[in-house]
Amino acid sequence: MPNLVIERFDPSRLRGLRQARGWSQSELARRSGIVRPAISNYEAGKREPTDRVLAVLAAALDFEADDLKQAVKVSV
Repeated sequence: MPNLVIERFDPSRLRGLRQARGWSQSELARRSGIVRPAISNYEAGKREPTDRVLAVLAAALDFEADDLKQAVKVSV
């Protein structure tokens, strides 16, 4: 079967980039305008941000939205 590579949101990258900045979830919420409980859910993998929210979070962290994604191989 052929494989397809897709990019998906990676909760650990969001957490890692936030922590690399030395920011709490509350600080990221303040800088991005996204509420802290939503950020907590994204980092825990309980919810996946929309492309728009992903772009807002990435901009607040001074990264590209693609930096918050990982490549995943899927069989088709």
